[in-house]
Amino acid sequence: MPARRIERVSRGRKLTPQEAARYRQLRAEIESEKPAIDAQIRAQLAEQRELAAVFAELLSPALEMAYKPDAPARDPLLALRASVPLAT
Repeated sequence: MPARRIERVSRGRKLTPQEAARYRQLRAEIESEKPAIDAQIRAQLAEQRELAAVFAELLSPALEMAYKPDAPARDPLLALRASVPLAT
């Protein structure tokens, strides 16, 4: 079986010199903007990691209280939930 040859045709003609220059300029602009976009994404990810760490730090005492049935509940909602019997 002969090897397949993949051809991609995006237009049925060659670009004019003006069109080619325009596309080169657009590609150059995109390449120059990539570092700024990467930095923005990294900053957003760092902020999300920081918020996740703060959330985990705030949530861990509540989870510890919720999963220790012997310990008295400090949160009124947890105390109320512990005092109401489960319906079976």
